[in-house]
Amino acid sequence: WLDSRTKSMNPTPPEPIALRLAALDKADNVIYMARPCQYTGLSNGRACPDLYWTNGRTAPEVIRAYILALDNIKTIYHVKGFNLTGYSGGAAVAVIVAAERTDILSLRTVAGNTDYATFSAIHSVSPMDASINPINMAPKIALIPQLHFIGEKDTVIPHAIFNSWKRASEKSLCMQGIVVPENTHEKGWIEKWTKLLNIPPACKDK
Repeated sequence: WLDSRTKSMNPTPPEPIALRLAALDKADNVIYMARPCQYTGLSNGRACPDLYWTNGRTAPEVIRAYILALDNIKTIYHVKGFNLTGYSGGAAVAVIVAAERTDILSLRTVAGNTDYATFSAIHSVSPMDASINPINMAPKIALIPQLHFIGEKDTVIPHAIFNSWKRASEKSLCMQGIVVPENTHEKGWIEKWTKLLNIPPACKDK
């Protein structure tokens, strides 16, 4: 969206933060997956319904597409499991996908929108009624080690959204949130990502 009432004509981000984070990850195998309709060249006739970057960002068919992509990667490259990382709205995708699979080893979110209802209420925008709300997946992934990074000065995805996720996680011992000082929704993540990656998602002992 360009603002609370105006749809963007192209969902490709001018600053590809998630792609830059992936490029900084020195793990042996790193795969970057864009959000629906990004980087598809909308001007060359390859139409993509704007539903998939507005109200239907995590529509069931979107989630199925990601699951199929991971299935293909797993088959081709003989991958045993995945460590998922999602930035902003990509965090919602990662959460929902994690809830639908049994091979997710860990989950990281960065400035992640994990509760559409709280997000819509905070910003006074219409609900994403064509999407699966990631907050409903919190109990399903309570046993997956997960680490949520929240920008201290993020006004797009404020701390209240993580607080909602924390309540829905039902005192999970595998869920941790870390507030990153000075970070906004877009500023600070690239500069600090290498250090943040060294913090392992882990489950605490009872």
